[in-house]
Amino acid sequence: MWNKSFQFEVNVPELAMLRFLVEDYDSTSANDLVGQYCLPLTSTRNGYRHVPLLTKRGDVISSAGLFVHLMLLDAQ
Repeated sequence: MWNKSFQFEVNVPELAMLRFLVEDYDSTSANDLVGQYCLPLTSTRNGYRHVPLLTKRGDVISSAGLFVHLMLLDAQ
């Protein structure tokens, strides 16, 4: 999904993980994993960030990554 915003309610940020998952879409078969990356929510910072992608074994995919804009807000 490109140019999408997501909003989540997080009750325990110390235990929350943010997962970026990239799959190829194929209407005739199951989607295949391209890459993924997980990080603790408490480690994220607002702003533009480069997110590396890893294989399912955890190896860095040198030619792949995501450029994301994160905005974490406290609920009022």
